[in-house]
Amino acid sequence: MLNYDTSTAVSKTDPPKKKMLFLLLYIRERAWTTTHLHPDVPFNQLATSIYQYTRSKSFADKLGNRNLEIELDTIPRSFTYHNIFNTYAIFVHTSRFYYQPNYHDIKVNYTIWGEGVPDKKGSFIIEDPNRLVNMGYFQSFKGLLTEYLTNYDAQLKRLGPEIAKRIQQQL
Repeated sequence: MLNYDTSTAVSKTDPPKKKMLFLLLYIRERAWTTTHLHPDVPFNQLATSIYQYTRSKSFADKLGNRNLEIELDTIPRSFTYHNIFNTYAIFVHTSRFYYQPNYHDIKVNYTIWGEGVPDKKGSFIIEDPNRLVNMGYFQSFKGLLTEYLTNYDAQLKRLGPEIAKRIQQQL
């Protein structure tokens, strides 16, 4: 687990790692770099999304005058940049660049409070919704990273209502 200081660092990137496979007619090189987002980045995004949904009238009617407490154990916040080179003896060279999330499921614990006493407790796990993003032809590395982080942000915003709906079903 990464420890962040109180600085304004948004992410921390590990040093690149590399593996190479040499065969008689084929060479394959694979390099990757892992980036970990600061824990506050996805947490704030997801918490805002959940809060917006729980303020709806239908959710408030089901909850009544009770309070809801939500605890998020893990949030996906790291991804890896992959670079695979293949070289064949006939001098054909192929490359593939992509960002792949390091899959972490989200565990949600919730407690519904009524008059200072917990009425109901529960937990559930949501599978990490992030997916691999391949680099397109003539796409820059910056464009690829922007596309990955845009998808990541959209997935977190989509998860807020999903978490709130699953809790609402338990009310």
